Amino acid sequence: MRKVLIANRGEIAVRIARACRDAGLASVAVYPAPDQDAAHVQAADEAMPLAGSTPAQTYLDTDRVLRAAVASGADAVHPGYGFLAESAGFAQAVLDAGLTWIGPPPAVIRRLGDKLSARQVARRAGAPLLPGMAAPATDIAEVSAFARDNGFPLVIKTPTGGGGKSVAVVRSTGDLARSYTRVMRSAVAAGGPAECLAERYLEHARHLEAQCLADRYGDVVVVSTRDCSLQRRHQKIVEEAPAPFLPVGLDARLRTASRAILREAGCMGAVTCEFLLGQDGTLAFLEANARLSVAHPVSEEVAGLDLVRETFRMAEGEPLERRSGSCQAAGS
Repeated sequence: MRKVLIANRGEIAVRIARACRDAGLASVAVYPAPDQDAAHVQAADEAMPLAGSTPAQTYLDTDRVLRAAVASGADAVHPGYGFLAESAGFAQAVLDAGLTWIGPPPAVIRRLGDKLSARQVARRAGAPLLPGMAAPATDIAEVSAFARDNGFPLVIKTPTGGGGKSVAVVRSTGDLARSYTRVMRSAVAAGGPAECLAERYLEHARHLEAQCLADRYGDVVVVSTRDCSLQRRHQKIVEEAPAPFLPVGLDARLRTASRAILREAGCMGAVTCEFLLGQDGTLAFLEANARLSVAHPVSEEVAGLDLVRETFRMAEGEPLERRSGSCQAAGS
């Protein structure tokens, strides 16, 4: 790689531009007219304008972003997080254009971006799971049947999407219809199909994460664990690394399960596995984010690694074992 187009804006685009400079790579920003003086434009070595003014017309327009990459002479694209970072279609378009995609392969994005598919990957990997629906529900009767078989509380959510959106906790039959309707409306409003999933819900559970790096040869390292239990409306407020006060053996179980899941999925790049830890010690896989995590700097602070530069190395095909032991020293 010589020149990286950053398909994003804001803090993460600035972060990638700085990592490019540290790695000796040229960086290219993209921007619509309202962002012409933005920090990420100033941080990059070059900047390409995007016609349009809204995110949908610019940062989310795969054709325009890809044309900017080709016109700039970039030979790689880094999506950061948000916008097109978890778009398998965009990742494939980048590869089809002969450019390097700095992230997990399109098939992995599809596999882990769908919560039901991710559960199936976790099940094959032998990771711990809570009871959940085997197929998306399109009718409230299907969710009611799951509730009868598995009891309350349960959580209803859309098969895709993250960040705590389109999620409803149901604690009784009386709450079911209202929660189901709200989640289904959210699914349609987000442009997805009118369907949802239901799983058992762990009350007062801790929310734990494993920040991982994976190379294309099947090696996976857990850089650090994180605790993001302090949330508001399922939105994370505080991230702490490493996850503190874990029961004996739990750290090893988190790491073992995460490595198994990512190997089963065929992951490459920076990926985060998320788990719930119940008050009774129940550990359950929640989901996996096939992209650089928003919270990656928290893990960088305790691991001493530049995870953005690590994504460059993984994209170029460098094995983890050739990283002079730094990744192995940071995690296991």
